[in-house]
Amino acid sequence: MSRNRKVIRFWRGARNHPKWDMGTPPGSTRASGRNQVRTTTRNLPRRFVWTILTVVGVFFVVPVVGDLLNGAIKSAPFCRVISLKDGDTGELYCPQKGFVTARFTQFNTPEVFSPQCFSERVKGVAATQYLRWMLWTANEISARPTGQVDRYGRELVALAVDGKGVARPLVEAGLAEFYDGGLRRSWCE
Repeated sequence: MSRNRKVIRFWRGARNHPKWDMGTPPGSTRASGRNQVRTTTRNLPRRFVWTILTVVGVFFVVPVVGDLLNGAIKSAPFCRVISLKDGDTGELYCPQKGFVTARFTQFNTPEVFSPQCFSERVKGVAATQYLRWMLWTANEISARPTGQVDRYGRELVALAVDGKGVARPLVEAGLAEFYDGGLRRSWCE
């Protein structure tokens, strides 16, 4: 008895055969006899999941771990920069006070967490990454508290990298403005 190659043999799971489910959109229901087959997002390709995990790792995990290692390794005469919240705010560890939230003086960067527009958020993330790069590539980081506190309760800190202030390179890159208090300009155009 010869078998016909065009005939698909029946088996118990034949109703769920992927060949018969081509083109069914995710989440839709398809009736097939007594059972209904519901396609779910559990069947996402593994590459997509790995892509999402990679993006999360690159943008969230790597900067946090890098900042922690950088703060632990680099020599610091006053305070150590543990992490950056945005381009002008960070977490420091000072031997006299412990962990403090610090506002870096002499410059202002766009907001990351409460921006007025999307372009301000993008510029804020760019300023944060540029300052992070400056800190990671520096030989010496000097974060010296001024002894003052701003209206949000953050310690005002003068930040210098390799003996030079960080304000000028940020302003020259177009990611910050010089700031000594008062009104701040809008980053939205």
